[in-house]
Amino acid sequence: MPLHPEVARNLEQNPIPKNFSPTVEEMRAADWDMPLEQRTKIDKISNDHVKNNTYEIPVRIYEYKDDGKIKPVIIFFHGGGFVRCSVETHDDMCRNLAKYTGWKVISPEYRLAPEYKFPVPLEDCCKVVEWAAENAERLRIDPERIAVCGDSAGGNLAGAAAKKFKNNRKIKISKQILIYPVIDFYSKNSETKYESYKKYSWGYGLSSSSMHRYWSFYLGNKEDEDNIYVSLSRDNNLFGLPETFIICSEYDPLSDEARHYAECLEKASVRVEFARYSGLNHAFMHALPYLEECREIYNNISVFLNKEKKL
Repeated sequence: MPLHPEVARNLEQNPIPKNFSPTVEEMRAADWDMPLEQRTKIDKISNDHVKNNTYEIPVRIYEYKDDGKIKPVIIFFHGGGFVRCSVETHDDMCRNLAKYTGWKVISPEYRLAPEYKFPVPLEDCCKVVEWAAENAERLRIDPERIAVCGDSAGGNLAGAAAKKFKNNRKIKISKQILIYPVIDFYSKNSETKYESYKKYSWGYGLSSSSMHRYWSFYLGNKEDEDNIYVSLSRDNNLFGLPETFIICSEYDPLSDEARHYAECLEKASVRVEFARYSGLNHAFMHALPYLEECREIYNNISVFLNKEKKL
Protein backbone atom coordinates (compact mmCIF):
# COMPACT_ATOMS: atom_id res chain seq x y z
CA MET A 1 0.00 0.00 0.00
CA PRO A 2 1.33 3.50 -0.77
CA LEU A 3 2.10 5.89 2.06
CA HIS A 4 -0.94 7.36 3.75
CA PRO A 5 -1.39 10.90 2.34
CA GLU A 6 -1.06 12.45 5.80
CA VAL A 7 2.15 10.52 6.48
CA ALA A 8 3.57 11.58 3.11
CA ARG A 9 2.67 15.21 3.80
CA ASN A 10 4.22 15.09 7.26
CA LEU A 11 7.45 13.59 5.89
CA GLU A 12 7.59 16.23 3.16
CA GLN A 13 7.09 19.04 5.66
CA ASN A 14 9.69 17.62 8.06
CA PRO A 15 12.50 16.25 5.90
CA ILE A 16 15.45 14.56 7.59
CA PRO A 17 18.80 14.64 5.76
CA LYS A 18 20.15 11.18 5.06
CA ASN A 19 23.33 11.61 7.11
CA PHE A 20 21.70 13.67 9.85
CA SER A 21 23.34 12.84 13.19
CA PRO A 22 22.10 15.20 15.90
CA THR A 23 23.51 15.27 19.40
CA VAL A 24 21.43 13.96 22.29
CA GLU A 25 20.77 17.55 23.36
CA GLU A 26 19.57 18.47 19.85
CA MET A 27 17.27 15.46 19.73
CA ARG A 28 15.73 16.31 23.06
CA ALA A 29 15.31 19.95 22.10
CA ALA A 30 13.35 18.85 19.04
CA ASP A 31 10.83 16.79 21.04
CA TRP A 32 7.29 18.01 20.49
CA ASP A 33 4.61 18.55 23.14
CA MET A 34 1.03 18.87 21.94
CA PRO A 35 -0.47 22.22 23.02
CA LEU A 36 -2.43 21.69 26.21
CA GLU A 37 -5.69 23.00 24.74
CA GLN A 38 -5.57 20.34 22.02
CA ARG A 39 -5.17 17.41 24.38
CA THR A 40 -7.98 15.01 25.23
CA LYS A 41 -9.98 16.19 28.23
CA ILE A 42 -10.22 13.83 31.18
CA ASP A 43 -11.46 14.20 34.75
CA LYS A 44 -8.33 13.71 36.77
CA ILE A 45 -4.57 13.93 36.40
CA SER A 46 -2.36 13.69 39.47
CA ASN A 47 1.35 13.38 40.15
CA ASP A 48 3.32 11.21 42.54
CA HIS A 49 6.85 9.91 43.07
CA VAL A 50 8.26 6.40 43.34
CA LYS A 51 11.52 5.86 45.20
CA ASN A 52 14.16 3.72 43.49
CA ASN A 53 17.18 3.80 45.81
CA THR A 54 18.29 7.45 45.80
CA TYR A 55 16.20 8.47 42.77
CA GLU A 56 12.58 9.52 42.99
CA ILE A 57 10.78 8.59 39.77
CA PRO A 58 8.07 11.13 38.89
CA VAL A 59 4.83 9.46 37.82
CA ARG A 60 1.69 10.91 36.31
CA ILE A 61 -1.65 9.21 36.97
CA TYR A 62 -4.62 9.55 34.61
CA GLU A 63 -8.29 8.82 35.25
CA TYR A 64 -10.96 9.52 32.65
CA LYS A 65 -13.84 9.46 35.13
CA ASP A 66 -13.11 10.49 38.69
CA ASP A 67 -15.86 8.36 40.21
CA GLY A 68 -14.00 6.78 43.11
CA LYS A 69 -14.30 3.26 41.67
CA ILE A 70 -11.49 0.74 41.80
CA LYS A 71 -10.14 0.33 38.27
CA PRO A 72 -7.58 -1.79 36.48
CA VAL A 73 -4.41 0.03 35.50
CA ILE A 74 -2.18 0.45 32.46
CA ILE A 75 1.43 1.30 33.24
CA PHE A 76 2.65 3.11 30.15
CA PHE A 77 6.30 3.57 29.20
CA HIS A 78 6.92 6.30 26.64
CA GLY A 79 9.07 5.79 23.57
CA GLY A 80 12.00 7.85 22.33
CA GLY A 81 14.85 5.43 21.64
CA PHE A 82 15.66 5.12 25.37
CA VAL A 83 17.21 8.59 24.95
CA ARG A 84 14.50 11.19 24.42
CA CYS A 85 10.83 12.08 24.99
CA SER A 86 9.05 12.19 28.33
CA VAL A 87 5.80 11.87 30.22
CA GLU A 88 4.89 15.26 28.76
CA THR A 89 5.47 14.33 25.10
CA HIS A 90 3.21 11.29 25.50
CA ASP A 91 0.64 12.97 27.73
CA ASP A 92 -2.15 12.91 25.13
CA MET A 93 -1.56 9.25 24.36
CA CYS A 94 -2.05 8.43 28.05
CA ARG A 95 -5.17 10.57 28.20
CA ASN A 96 -6.61 8.64 25.25
CA LEU A 97 -5.71 5.29 26.74
CA ALA A 98 -7.58 6.29 29.90
CA LYS A 99 -10.54 7.61 27.89
CA TYR A 100 -11.00 4.67 25.54
CA THR A 101 -10.28 1.84 27.97
CA GLY A 102 -11.77 3.15 31.22
CA TRP A 103 -8.58 2.00 32.98
CA LYS A 104 -6.34 4.21 35.06
CA VAL A 105 -3.00 4.97 33.43
CA ILE A 106 0.32 5.52 35.19
CA SER A 107 3.17 7.06 33.20
CA PRO A 108 6.65 7.09 34.78
CA GLU A 109 9.49 9.51 34.00
CA TYR A 110 12.09 6.76 33.91
CA ARG A 111 15.72 7.80 33.55
CA LEU A 112 17.17 8.05 30.06
CA ALA A 113 20.32 6.98 28.27
CA PRO A 114 23.09 7.80 27.67
CA GLU A 115 23.31 9.26 31.18
CA TYR A 116 21.65 6.11 32.53
CA LYS A 117 22.29 3.01 30.48
CA PHE A 118 20.66 -0.42 30.65
CA PRO A 119 19.44 -1.71 33.03
CA VAL A 120 18.63 1.55 34.87
CA PRO A 121 15.63 2.64 32.72
CA LEU A 122 14.16 -0.86 32.98
CA GLU A 123 14.76 -0.94 36.74
CA ASP A 124 12.86 2.35 37.09
CA CYS A 125 9.96 0.93 35.08
CA CYS A 126 9.83 -2.27 37.13
CA LYS A 127 9.97 -0.29 40.37
CA VAL A 128 6.84 1.61 39.27
CA VAL A 129 5.04 -1.68 38.56
CA GLU A 130 5.95 -2.85 42.08
CA TRP A 131 4.82 0.45 43.59
CA ALA A 132 1.47 0.32 41.81
CA ALA A 133 0.80 -3.23 43.00
CA GLU A 134 1.91 -2.53 46.57
CA ASN A 135 -0.14 0.67 46.78
CA ALA A 136 -3.22 -0.65 44.99
CA GLU A 137 -5.61 0.16 47.82
CA ARG A 138 -4.45 3.78 48.11
CA LEU A 139 -4.37 4.23 44.33
CA ARG A 140 -7.82 2.61 43.94
CA ILE A 141 -6.57 0.09 41.37
CA ASP A 142 -7.17 -3.64 40.93
CA PRO A 143 -3.82 -5.42 41.55
CA GLU A 144 -5.06 -8.45 39.58
CA ARG A 145 -5.46 -6.36 36.43
CA ILE A 146 -2.17 -4.59 35.79
CA ALA A 147 -1.23 -4.17 32.13
CA VAL A 148 2.03 -2.83 30.75
CA CYS A 149 2.10 -0.82 27.56
CA GLY A 150 4.65 1.18 25.62
CA ASP A 151 5.42 2.59 22.21
CA SER A 152 8.72 2.10 20.37
CA ALA A 153 11.51 1.85 22.97
CA GLY A 154 8.76 1.96 25.59
CA GLY A 155 7.41 -1.21 23.99
CA ASN A 156 10.78 -2.84 24.63
CA LEU A 157 10.64 -1.74 28.27
CA ALA A 158 7.06 -3.00 28.61
CA GLY A 159 8.00 -6.37 27.11
CA ALA A 160 11.05 -6.64 29.35
CA ALA A 161 9.01 -5.69 32.43
CA ALA A 162 6.48 -8.41 31.59
CA LYS A 163 9.35 -10.91 31.63
CA LYS A 164 10.69 -9.60 34.94
CA PHE A 165 7.36 -10.31 36.64
CA LYS A 166 6.53 -13.56 34.82
CA ASN A 167 7.37 -15.75 37.80
CA ASN A 168 6.58 -13.25 40.54
CA ARG A 169 4.08 -14.74 42.99
CA LYS A 170 2.98 -11.43 44.45
CA ILE A 171 2.75 -9.18 41.39
CA LYS A 172 0.95 -10.30 38.26
CA ILE A 173 0.96 -8.53 34.91
CA SER A 174 -2.25 -9.56 33.20
CA LYS A 175 -1.63 -8.21 29.69
CA GLN A 176 0.95 -6.38 27.60
CA ILE A 177 0.45 -4.00 24.69
CA LEU A 178 3.45 -3.26 22.48
CA ILE A 179 3.00 -0.41 20.00
CA TYR A 180 5.49 -0.44 17.08
CA PRO A 181 7.96 -1.88 19.60
CA VAL A 182 11.73 -2.12 19.56
CA ILE A 183 12.28 -5.86 19.96
CA ASP A 184 15.92 -6.78 19.32
CA PHE A 185 19.33 -5.14 19.38
CA TYR A 186 20.39 -3.71 16.02
CA SER A 187 23.75 -2.55 14.70
CA LYS A 188 24.52 -1.33 11.21
CA ASN A 189 27.87 -3.09 11.59
CA SER A 190 26.34 -6.58 11.59
CA GLU A 191 23.85 -8.42 9.42
CA THR A 192 20.17 -8.36 10.40
CA LYS A 193 17.54 -10.94 9.56
CA TYR A 194 14.85 -8.27 9.47
CA GLU A 195 14.27 -7.08 5.89
CA SER A 196 12.31 -4.02 7.04
CA TYR A 197 15.56 -2.57 8.40
CA LYS A 198 16.81 -2.56 4.81
CA LYS A 199 13.58 -1.78 2.97
CA TYR A 200 12.70 1.21 5.16
CA SER A 201 16.21 2.16 6.23
CA TRP A 202 15.74 5.86 5.47
CA GLY A 203 13.10 8.30 4.26
CA TYR A 204 10.15 7.22 6.41
CA GLY A 205 10.87 8.96 9.73
CA LEU A 206 12.72 6.53 11.97
CA SER A 207 15.86 5.33 10.17
CA SER A 208 18.04 2.28 10.63
CA SER A 209 21.00 4.51 11.41
CA SER A 210 18.99 6.22 14.16
CA MET A 211 18.24 2.84 15.71
CA HIS A 212 21.96 2.03 15.59
CA ARG A 213 22.69 5.23 17.52
CA TYR A 214 19.88 4.69 20.04
CA TRP A 215 21.18 1.23 20.86
CA SER A 216 24.72 2.54 21.22
CA PHE A 217 23.44 5.09 23.74
CA TYR A 218 21.36 2.54 25.68
CA LEU A 219 23.85 -0.30 26.07
CA GLY A 220 27.13 0.01 27.90
CA ASN A 221 28.43 -3.52 27.36
CA LYS A 222 28.57 -5.69 24.26
CA GLU A 223 27.44 -8.73 26.23
CA ASP A 224 24.12 -6.98 26.88
CA GLU A 225 23.20 -7.23 23.18
CA ASP A 226 21.83 -10.75 23.67
CA ASN A 227 20.35 -10.14 27.11
CA ILE A 228 16.74 -11.38 27.08
CA TYR A 229 15.61 -8.10 28.65
CA VAL A 230 17.23 -6.21 25.76
CA SER A 231 16.63 -8.49 22.75
CA LEU A 232 13.20 -9.81 23.61
CA SER A 233 12.93 -12.48 20.91
CA ARG A 234 16.22 -14.13 21.89
CA ASP A 235 14.57 -15.60 24.97
CA ASN A 236 14.09 -19.37 24.72
CA ASN A 237 11.54 -19.41 27.52
CA LEU A 238 8.67 -17.13 26.60
CA PHE A 239 6.04 -19.51 27.94
CA GLY A 240 4.00 -17.96 30.71
CA LEU A 241 4.10 -14.36 29.48
CA PRO A 242 0.80 -12.46 29.62
CA GLU A 243 -1.64 -12.21 26.76
CA THR A 244 -0.16 -9.79 24.24
CA PHE A 245 -1.34 -7.24 21.67
CA ILE A 246 1.34 -6.10 19.21
CA ILE A 247 0.71 -3.19 16.86
CA CYS A 248 3.10 -2.15 14.10
CA SER A 249 3.19 -0.04 10.95
CA GLU A 250 4.18 -0.92 7.40
CA TYR A 251 6.79 1.77 6.64
CA ASP A 252 8.90 1.12 9.71
CA PRO A 253 12.35 -0.50 10.13
CA LEU A 254 10.88 -2.23 13.21
CA SER A 255 7.95 -3.84 11.37
CA ASP A 256 9.50 -7.27 10.79
CA GLU A 257 10.81 -7.73 14.31
CA ALA A 258 7.38 -6.92 15.73
CA ARG A 259 5.86 -9.68 13.58
CA HIS A 260 8.70 -12.04 14.50
CA TYR A 261 8.13 -11.50 18.23
CA ALA A 262 4.41 -12.19 17.79
CA GLU A 263 5.33 -15.47 16.11
CA CYS A 264 7.80 -16.35 18.88
CA LEU A 265 5.15 -15.74 21.53
CA GLU A 266 2.59 -17.84 19.67
CA LYS A 267 5.07 -20.73 19.43
CA ALA A 268 5.48 -20.45 23.21
CA SER A 269 1.69 -20.82 23.66
CA VAL A 270 1.19 -17.16 24.60
CA ARG A 271 -2.11 -15.69 23.42
CA VAL A 272 -1.25 -12.99 20.89
CA GLU A 273 -3.11 -10.49 18.78
CA PHE A 274 -1.14 -8.80 16.01
CA ALA A 275 -2.11 -5.81 13.86
CA ARG A 276 -0.01 -4.24 11.09
CA TYR A 277 -1.22 -0.89 9.75
CA SER A 278 -0.60 -0.45 6.04
CA GLY A 279 0.56 2.91 4.69
CA LEU A 280 1.69 4.21 8.07
CA ASN A 281 5.15 4.82 9.51
CA HIS A 282 6.82 4.58 12.89
CA ALA A 283 5.39 6.75 15.68
CA PHE A 284 2.32 7.79 13.69
CA MET A 285 0.17 7.76 16.82
CA HIS A 286 2.39 10.44 18.30
CA ALA A 287 3.03 12.46 15.13
CA LEU A 288 -0.47 12.21 13.63
CA PRO A 289 -2.85 11.64 16.55
CA TYR A 290 -5.88 12.88 14.60
CA LEU A 291 -5.83 9.96 12.13
CA GLU A 292 -8.83 7.67 12.10
CA GLU A 293 -6.40 4.76 12.46
CA CYS A 294 -5.38 6.10 15.89
CA ARG A 295 -8.96 6.06 17.12
CA GLU A 296 -9.29 2.53 15.72
CA ILE A 297 -6.20 1.41 17.66
CA TYR A 298 -7.43 2.92 20.93
CA ASN A 299 -10.73 1.12 20.42
CA ASN A 300 -8.95 -2.14 19.66
CA ILE A 301 -6.79 -1.76 22.77
CA SER A 302 -9.95 -1.24 24.82
CA VAL A 303 -11.53 -4.39 23.38
CA PHE A 304 -8.32 -6.34 24.07
CA LEU A 305 -8.15 -5.18 27.69
CA ASN A 306 -11.84 -5.41 28.52
CA LYS A 307 -12.98 -8.49 26.58
CA GLU A 308 -12.87 -10.87 29.55
CA LYS A 309 -14.22 -8.66 32.31
CA LYS A 310 -16.54 -5.71 32.33
CA LEU A 311 -15.59 -2.60 34.30
